[in-house]
Amino acid sequence: MLFLSKHNIPIVEPHTPYLSVEQQTVQAQKAKLCEQLNITTVKKWVFVHSSTGGSANNLSIEQYAELIQGILAEFDCYVVLTAGKGESEKAQQLAQQINHNNVVVYDKNEGLQDFTHSLACADLFIAGSTGPLHISGALNIPTIGFYPSRLSAIPRRWKPINDANKHIAFCPPSDKASQMNLTLISISEALKTIVPFIRRMWNTPSL
Repeated sequence: MLFLSKHNIPIVEPHTPYLSVEQQTVQAQKAKLCEQLNITTVKKWVFVHSSTGGSANNLSIEQYAELIQGILAEFDCYVVLTAGKGESEKAQQLAQQINHNNVVVYDKNEGLQDFTHSLACADLFIAGSTGPLHISGALNIPTIGFYPSRLSAIPRRWKPINDANKHIAFCPPSDKASQMNLTLISISEALKTIVPFIRRMWNTPSL
């Protein structure tokens, strides 16, 4: 900064979004996804990535099902279950367990750029501490993350880079026996924070 000041170069502070997709591209991607997934833009889109590719611990399928059912009980939205290579089966199992017309599986894309364009279409993104969560954060999409409470994996270290008020995080108890076990996170308790967070992000009342 001293160098810039010395040479009379304006200091430009970085700000969100740190990754941007042109609005025209987002609209084209939405149209593409509407056709591919048989959904519409009338409702909000919640993307949920229930896998981590082995990079981090995660919620169980049962927890994700409870979470999504809790959201659908409060909001008339679409839930898009995203899946990468080798993750389709888990997403399909989750969709079957939820058994709701507003839940669709998105397990086919044309590579990272195409997938990023799809994430830019989301009104909310939910996942464990994994790549798609951080891409969504860079796009400044509202995010909900689930993390271990071990010091090396806590949200303070691994939270996404969206605006601070656009991310909430949940962890299991911090004792050594529990800190890596995300199945100890109470979804019913988490929903007490998640539902008001979504209302705030979407500026919408509940059903």
